[in-house]
Amino acid sequence: MEKYGNFNVTEKNKSLLDHDTNEVVHYMNLISQAMLTAGAEPDPIASIKTFLHELAKVFHADRAYVFEFNDDTADNTYVWCKDNVTPEINHLKHVPITAITAWMEAFNSGQGYMIDDMDKYQYANEEGHRILKA
Repeated sequence: MEKYGNFNVTEKNKSLLDHDTNEVVHYMNLISQAMLTAGAEPDPIASIKTFLHELAKVFHADRAYVFEFNDDTADNTYVWCKDNVTPEINHLKHVPITAITAWMEAFNSGQGYMIDDMDKYQYANEEGHRILKA
């Protein structure tokens, strides 16, 4: 079983590819700080949730997820949501890999996957959008 991250971000964000080297280094420093903050948690589950929270702050995300992948499905096992955002962890179980092929392509190349605008995501991946909006 493999674990990858997925980030559901607000419209305000851009891909790291749109930034110069100094900005990428800045983001990497913020992510390193998030890892240090999470690592200070005594409980492993609290550590994961703290890391997701810190990572979401870096990317101004409404949500941050961890999925576990089986042969042909994915299960959301951890989530952090900002205030007034409903967690969808119970709805994101047994998600068919075929519904999230773009995520898998990113994960398999060592990248994360960000959704900047859920309305636009509908046109990029109708089934993935339907699952996330359920």
